[in-house]
Amino acid sequence: MYYNVIQYMDKMNVSKGLRVKVTQYLDYMKQNQKYSRFGGEQVFSILSENLRDEIRKDINGQVLREDEILLRNFGSKFLGILSYKLEERTFPPNEIIFDVYFGD
Repeated sequence: MYYNVIQYMDKMNVSKGLRVKVTQYLDYMKQNQKYSRFGGEQVFSILSENLRDEIRKDINGQVLREDEILLRNFGSKFLGILSYKLEERTFPPNEIIFDVYFGD
């Protein structure tokens, strides 16, 4: 897969800066796979939809219950619904996840 991405970027003349960023991300993901036998998506792919939903609600619910701001401002019913909507994402080190622009 790594080679396919590099080959595709070459074919599409992707800028050098973006190529470096993608390569670093792929290296990071490959390194992380060494430490876990199964990634979250691999585990979910072999389970039924009901079991996936239950696991997602349990894991995400734990995360949401750790946030005092959410607990103070939202009820348990809303947090339960929200727990179904969260998705696991992996970001490499130094990746900007949220950037605030205040304008002029």
